[in-house]
Amino acid sequence: MTSPIPDLLAWTPLGTRLGYTTAQTQREEILDAISRIDWTEAPPSPSYLDVPPVSAVVGAALHGREQIRMAGTTHIAGGRLIGLQDGHGARTYLLDLGSEAISLLDEPRCNDALPVGPARTPTILRGDRCITYRWVTGRSAETWLDIPGTDLAELQVHHLAHSKQFSAWLHPVTLFANGATRCSYPLTGPSWSLREPVARFTTPRLDAFAERALQQLRATDETQLAFAFTASAGAA
Repeated sequence: MTSPIPDLLAWTPLGTRLGYTTAQTQREEILDAISRIDWTEAPPSPSYLDVPPVSAVVGAALHGREQIRMAGTTHIAGGRLIGLQDGHGARTYLLDLGSEAISLLDEPRCNDALPVGPARTPTILRGDRCITYRWVTGRSAETWLDIPGTDLAELQVHHLAHSKQFSAWLHPVTLFANGATRCSYPLTGPSWSLREPVARFTTPRLDAFAERALQQLRATDETQLAFAFTASAGAA
């Protein structure tokens, strides 16, 4: 199995905020642990995924056990590190503390040979009447008080109650190691968006619109999307 590519890792804001991945030494310890994970293909039902705190995080991170194609564990100070990989090669890593489980790190690119773009499998984040598709594009040239950042492309899907519309916008975003984000909303230059009227909000309707927006984004000429899918530091 390949080792993580440092420039393409997305440390979760939760892990940073709780103090598990704030320091560089902590991150190096986690990356060292990842290199020791013993991966198993399509495990039928590994017992460590059945523990309630872990199963809840797995459901949120990968939308259910059926998405898992590989899994593995290794011990780390204070608990157990669990690695999960989906059918597209994207990985996520959880810290199992026994009484709770915390998502620490996403490695969206992993072994996926596709170029950086919407065809890659995104990380999916859900909020109140919103869905965000997130792709890691590389190390950022920007810093926040000397704190390093990771460049992302995000397709942000919202329900606009005041205008009775669904809206999808593609934005370049920088996620800093302290969990802070910086989102660009260019008033001029390249952009990509989609709107659709909706008489009444329901979650299934939002899900369906988000999927249509993702498919339309993937059908767009990627040269028109370079404004969001190009890392500011030039990392591939």
